[in-house]
Amino acid sequence: MSESPSGLEIEDRNLPVNPFSPERRVHRRRETPLSEKGKMMEEMLGSLRGDPLGVQFLPQWFWSLLPRHGPLEDRLPWMNFRAIRWLDSYLRSDMDTFEFGAGGSTLFVARRVRRMTSIEHDRHWHGLVADALNAERVTNCDLRLVEAEPDPSAAEVPYGPASFSSLTPGARGLRFERYARAIDGQPNRSLDLVLVDGYARFSCVARAIPKVRPGGYLMFDDTDLKKYREAVTYLDRFRRTDFIGLTPFQRNLRQTTIWRL
Repeated sequence: MSESPSGLEIEDRNLPVNPFSPERRVHRRRETPLSEKGKMMEEMLGSLRGDPLGVQFLPQWFWSLLPRHGPLEDRLPWMNFRAIRWLDSYLRSDMDTFEFGAGGSTLFVARRVRRMTSIEHDRHWHGLVADALNAERVTNCDLRLVEAEPDPSAAEVPYGPASFSSLTPGARGLRFERYARAIDGQPNRSLDLVLVDGYARFSCVARAIPKVRPGGYLMFDDTDLKKYREAVTYLDRFRRTDFIGLTPFQRNLRQTTIWRL
């Protein structure tokens, strides 16, 4: 037996005979293909049902879904509002931070800390983030372009902390060793926060752990995705906190996790 989003049963054998009953009319409406606007509203209502306490973020969420809004335009990380709120409360002007995967988070974090290093693999996106940093006159961010190296054999290496590969389909045949090793130049136990939101996340997590100071944090976005399960399990020895909920610039829920190292 199936259910509609409203909770009404919609199988024919459970409907009354009267074709003009309210239940029958609901059934007919659900058979009609949803318009794009209808699909959007259904997704948004589904997200609110999944995160009822997210009503506190409704104004910001609705605003972010309007045209001409995005992580760079709004200077916001592309992660859920609870994770953003945690970042805002944690970051201080005497902190040093590192990031795999540049974007709105780069501007958000850099404006709140002493020093920010951000690693980006895509040349075009790197240029857009650099322009945004210049427009905001942010001078404490070391934004680096570290492109992946073509390596057909990379797809044959089992995914793990030293594979330097990505599970993203478009990254097949690419090796991200220089990208993940970009953090190696940081002194051990020197960073207050490392954000992992780019490619080759398992390898980035493994390289980042020794660089975070005791009591500092590693932040990993999209930890609810199955493809990152092994990388998440790798951090099991540390205390974790999950943030799940409404996310700017998209209609579905997302999860971000922090570990205190």
